[in-house]
Amino acid sequence: MAANLIGQLINKDTIAQLAKSSNANEGQVESLLTSALPVLMQNMANNASTKEGKDSLTKALSQHASKGGTTNVTSLLKQADTKDGEKILGHLLGGSQNDVTSALAKKSGLSSASTLTLLATLAPVLMNLVGNENEKSSKDSGLDLGDMISLMGGLSGGSKKKSSGIDLLDLAGDLLGDSSSNKKKSGGIDLLDLAGDLLADDSSSKKKKKSSDNTAELVGDLLGKLLK
Repeated sequence: MAANLIGQLINKDTIAQLAKSSNANEGQVESLLTSALPVLMQNMANNASTKEGKDSLTKALSQHASKGGTTNVTSLLKQADTKDGEKILGHLLGGSQNDVTSALAKKSGLSSASTLTLLATLAPVLMNLVGNENEKSSKDSGLDLGDMISLMGGLSGGSKKKSSGIDLLDLAGDLLGDSSSNKKKSGGIDLLDLAGDLLADDSSSKKKKKSSDNTAELVGDLLGKLLK
């Protein structure tokens, strides 16, 4: 079974290392990790839901896998290349990166600059751990990449949940403290209808994007408007 990535990264040693390197307190770091990791994992799973995205992600994961090097998370954090991490964040979050970073900063009590630095430190480690698991999984079980990522991140619905955005919207509600995110319907929720409810904008229905749009970009836009 795929390893639980959230459990590997949210522990006292990881939190202490990140707090030390960023001059943040451990409570802020733990809050950031708890909110950010599911978002990053969901977007990684979404990327793996298309052939082109899966091929690109598989190549990147292979490049970041340990290949005989250290697999100790604390050591990986100390060695993390933040420039590489910024590129990874750009690929995972796309145009929503600034809005998601701002929302995570607000939730954790960190500055946007500190939040971005911590995320950029975390991203290469995330890729390393997922890359290691993917190489193991492809040999042992043949588990689909998107499903493996979903299992590692504790996500429901796997990579098939592309247009509904349920997981990311729940996270958006958690980040912003908005109870509107709990307006679930029995068959799932409509991302754009919920966006209209949260924004109280009658014209929102006119701004609907195609279902193939990247979920992260739409949620990032939603978060950005809510934070104004």
